[in-house]
Amino acid sequence: MSSANLQGTTRKDDLSTITDVVKQGFTNQEVRVEAEMQSAGVLWIKLRAAQSLDAQNSLNIVAESLNNIKPHEITSVRISRVSSKNHTQPIWDRYLALKQGKFIDDMKIGRC
Repeated sequence: MSSANLQGTTRKDDLSTITDVVKQGFTNQEVRVEAEMQSAGVLWIKLRAAQSLDAQNSLNIVAESLNNIKPHEITSVRISRVSSKNHTQPIWDRYLALKQGKFIDDMKIGRC
């Protein structure tokens, strides 16, 4: 799959590619994935599922998915498990940062 190009105004199909690839990473789980660009290269990925989602496992799936497609113009990623009733209210948040061309757990940057 080609890189998602997010230069300038983010195109809907770029975000659609990202959501599709991330959703594929959640095999054997019914997870709804939404993505939106926020200011300054921050991508917000929202995960909705009827079942519980492990935060660290979800972070690893999103990182692997983004590292496979290497989207441009994204410097950090906020990953949220959101309520099915209020999709702006996170149940938990995790963060990825771009370091040396790869998205990694933001909590591990100081230990790399």
